[in-house]
Amino acid sequence: MLAVEADRVRKVYKGVPYPALSDVSLRVEAGKVFTLLGRNGAGKTTFVRMCATQLMPTSGMISVMGHDVVKQPKQVRSLVSVVPQEGRPLRALTPWDHVYNWLQIRGESKGAAREKTEEFLRKLELWDARDRPAMNLSGGMKQKILVAMAMAADAQLLFLDEPTIGLDPVSRRQVWSAIKDWKAKGRSILLTTHYMDEAEILSDYIVIIDKGAIVAQGMIQELRQRHTAEHEDRHRQGRP
Repeated sequence: MLAVEADRVRKVYKGVPYPALSDVSLRVEAGKVFTLLGRNGAGKTTFVRMCATQLMPTSGMISVMGHDVVKQPKQVRSLVSVVPQEGRPLRALTPWDHVYNWLQIRGESKGAAREKTEEFLRKLELWDARDRPAMNLSGGMKQKILVAMAMAADAQLLFLDEPTIGLDPVSRRQVWSAIKDWKAKGRSILLTTHYMDEAEILSDYIVIIDKGAIVAQGMIQELRQRHTAEHEDRHRQGRP
């Protein structure tokens, strides 16, 4: 089963002279970490928001876990969890409040919500700060609250939009470890990043996107081999 399938997806924002996405087609296998790699403004967040039913595509088709995002948004929302790039925790709530209440909203029992909240706060090293208001936490800890909320929901497909942006090296590795554990459960992840090392360490498949279009895609070894061959060819021809 495919976690995400996109066919000739195009997104144009009103008043913007060029498309945010142009004829993007891709297939995300279930149980894999699939990465959209590109610089800021490449179109990664736009694609994730359409997959999560937060934006409507201008044209084309997107299917998430077998459901059309336009025709079946409720079914899609019940199967996914999202760490948005622009997300921020509520200032007055603690890490425990955020995760526990989110799980209750999603229908978890109190007992299950308590167990999962503790599990993911410990995994992301937020346990000692569980009762501190978010306003008193560092930017990196606030970001990890959002990751804990999304992962604790135990959805079939997790969208991580720049999840480690602004994190220190230790916190980044904590998030990477949590992502690997999630994948080990057979879950699917669509990750966006502009960090090459993050894409290389975590990804089963990478799509490089620039100016709203796919410029390369494949497994990391395929992309390395292709880049090496192109570099050697330019060198033979005397080109930089």
